[in-house]
Amino acid sequence: MAEAARYRIGLGRPYDLHRARELYEKAAESGDPVTTMQLAVLTHVGLVYVPPDPARGDAMAEAVLNEVLARAKTGDVDARYLIGMSLSEGVGQEADPASAIAWYEQAAAGGHPWAAYNLGYQHSVGKGVEQSAAAAVRWYERSAELGNVNAMAHVAWYRVGGRGVPADHERALALLDRAISVGFYPAMTQLADHLLEGELGAADPSRAYDLLAAAIVAGYDWSVDRLRWQISQHDPSAAELRPCVARLRSAASQGNAHAQAALASMLWEGWGVDRDIDESLALARRGAEGGAGRAMTVLGFAYNNGLGVPKNVGEAERWWRSGAEAGSNESMYRLGEMLMRGEGRPANEPEGLEWLRRAARAGHIFAALEVGRAHDMGFWGAERDEQEAYGWFRIAANGGIEEAVGWVRAYEARHGRR
Repeated sequence: MAEAARYRIGLGRPYDLHRARELYEKAAESGDPVTTMQLAVLTHVGLVYVPPDPARGDAMAEAVLNEVLARAKTGDVDARYLIGMSLSEGVGQEADPASAIAWYEQAAAGGHPWAAYNLGYQHSVGKGVEQSAAAAVRWYERSAELGNVNAMAHVAWYRVGGRGVPADHERALALLDRAISVGFYPAMTQLADHLLEGELGAADPSRAYDLLAAAIVAGYDWSVDRLRWQISQHDPSAAELRPCVARLRSAASQGNAHAQAALASMLWEGWGVDRDIDESLALARRGAEGGAGRAMTVLGFAYNNGLGVPKNVGEAERWWRSGAEAGSNESMYRLGEMLMRGEGRPANEPEGLEWLRRAARAGHIFAALEVGRAHDMGFWGAERDEQEAYGWFRIAANGGIEEAVGWVRAYEARHGRR
């Protein structure tokens, strides 16, 4: 369970929600009711990039609810926390967020960090209790004291902007530094965002981009996408990017496949550095040898477009397939699209759709959009299923795709969901 949680929040492990769910499912095989309830809740609500499955989650919860409730009444803090989750989200029983508060408070009093965190969340949005930023921060602070790195990041967010509580940049920076020190890589990207926006005093783009590079070198692959986005938004100077590029080049020269893949992507597209196809491909080959799926993605682009190498659709498919199997969501997406269209070979819609599903589960929002469309319209061999489509469109909507946002809003208005 602890290892699954590390993957779920990116603590000393790559942020990998699909891997987290696999580990939760393996742990639930023990038959322990508390572990099963944990998986039931996560199955019901989804894991951001893993679509929710309320029916399966409810069935799992109903099978163990009485046993978990009995443990909660004897003082088991994990059971109390999960009863709170069950009531808050309506998993295995009728939703009652107000009643969830009492269970969370009992669990938090017993030292449960996630119970305190959820109390912070419910106060922040007014779920089952009067909305109060001050109360939210108090509970997030308590969760942070109990070691919850997510809570540290939340308190920092409130304190940076003085959002409903007095601003305290020193406290915010201390909490982010503490989270970073224990390997919570998302805190690096959050601190980078604050530094780029000048929210901790004067903007410090050099340190911000260097933090993103440090996260990349540590294996937090999502930081590559964040680095790309921030460069597109802020158009940094060469001087501002110098520490970032130097860190990546140093790590790449020492054989760090994550750094090699990131540099290959930067050089391939020319974001933040001058475009250099030859150097990109040299780094991509080294990164691919080290098992970096993102590097294999670059090689797939090269062969598909005939840039730096002779055009060869078969080689493009081979590299994208290798990248997909190594965990690159972009390779999964490109492979899925290629198989759908039948480029260089007969189309294979079932396999293509499956790769799009895998890409979506790994966080690729455009893949989620395509899978949502397939289930909404019933094409590519997908069963027409509005609820299934909703789960995929919600992933795409969380990523900001307007078409998906509109679809989700319309669905929720029809079904009275929020």
